[in-house]
Amino acid sequence: MSDLRTFLDELAKDSELVQLKKKIQKGDEVFSIMWRLNSTNGPAFQADVEGFDIPIVANVFGTKNRWARACGFPMNLEVGEYIERFMNLMLSKGKTAEPTVVKTAPCKETKFAGADVDLGRYPVLKWHKNDGAPFITMAMVVTQDPKFGRNVGIYRVSVMNKNTVTVLTNANQDIGIHVSSARARGLSSIPCAIVVGAEPAVYMAACTKVDFKEDELSFASHFTDGKSIEIVKCESNDIYVPASSEIVIEGDLQLNETVQEGPMSEWHGYHEEVMKTLVMNVKCITQRKKPLFITTVAGHEHAEEEVMHVIQQQGSMNRQCKQRITGFVRAGCPQAGRGFTVVVAINKRFPGWGKHAIAQAYSIPYVALTANNIIIVDEDIDPNSSEEVMWALSTRVDPERDVIIFPPTPVNPLNPAARRRPAVFDRTGITDVSVCSKMGIDATLKKFGELEGHYRPASIPVKPDKETYERICAQWSEYGF
Repeated sequence: MSDLRTFLDELAKDSELVQLKKKIQKGDEVFSIMWRLNSTNGPAFQADVEGFDIPIVANVFGTKNRWARACGFPMNLEVGEYIERFMNLMLSKGKTAEPTVVKTAPCKETKFAGADVDLGRYPVLKWHKNDGAPFITMAMVVTQDPKFGRNVGIYRVSVMNKNTVTVLTNANQDIGIHVSSARARGLSSIPCAIVVGAEPAVYMAACTKVDFKEDELSFASHFTDGKSIEIVKCESNDIYVPASSEIVIEGDLQLNETVQEGPMSEWHGYHEEVMKTLVMNVKCITQRKKPLFITTVAGHEHAEEEVMHVIQQQGSMNRQCKQRITGFVRAGCPQAGRGFTVVVAINKRFPGWGKHAIAQAYSIPYVALTANNIIIVDEDIDPNSSEEVMWALSTRVDPERDVIIFPPTPVNPLNPAARRRPAVFDRTGITDVSVCSKMGIDATLKKFGELEGHYRPASIPVKPDKETYERICAQWSEYGF
């Protein structure tokens, strides 16, 4: 697959892409359309927008099967199988292809610089009436650091005027580390590029928490059967971007210039508060002759944004859990928890190990920074099954004995449960940290020796005999069913 357009052509052949008959008038129309599509596993769509020559495409990766297609994976697998594939990819060191530099590219067909730069020619809309500004919601932001290398990530970008945007650069994200590194070297700005629309493999890599210093553009070759991603140098700086890009916005990220940004309808299902973020001055825009503007919206439990990152996120977390939690079997984040609740299944080897596992889990970077709740279950529970997890919580937890409350610690500033979020974090000058306590729940069956004077034996789950059940299933038709 060479670019976004090839992917869209494949979707169209399979009736997974719809051309809307009506022109879009306002951004909240797109939001409502997406909300319904997210509720029904609906198709991707392309639409013309009133007042713009450039069409939008949306919900491109909005179902598990379209996400799998973008990754080059077989479709219709179980979530656990996809998580296992991602964990194995992240453990396969040195098996990626370095990007290939090219001199010409489709994203260079049209160029705007200086006074000709005008973000107003692109259909960047206020996607929800409560949003504080128009947002570029599928922006892949590319930065480069002499010590830490290249970073490509999807970050929150709002349009302030024809040549100014804001970029969310939290200190806990790779881009925030690049910003801190530049400040330590005495810089007042760093070159930056924002890519809107590129080959799906790059989007999949940008959504993945790869190891720090690992290049997402190299990691993307996992999704192209090992084929190298072609990249091209920007016009106004030394940043390299995917040659297949639809639109590339080039400029300087100002490290000492901040503005108020937001609110925005965010992935966790709430309108995020106003935040103080860094400003990027746009110097040049390059694009295809007739570009497509890819967009999405967030807030729905099954929103495209959730589909795009939840399995990568869990693959990364499973790898970390495997390295740190004794008796680890698998981990998951039930989708309704929006990443703030982590469930870890263990092979419980001795009494009290559920509580040991809670302590070990909080040493994992993702859990420490993002999760408010960590639930430890036995290996008979699927961490990604809300029903099974609820059963374990309801039947294996004595709240007085099995719930541990951890004191408040710094967390992601977008954490909606956090009790406090300073408007400005002194060290970075932007809205960069929240504070929230954490809860650990031991939802494992209790073994003899941890019942503390309670003589009732540990419960034995009701399940059919495994051998008999498998034989019955194999002979199902013989019974007349």
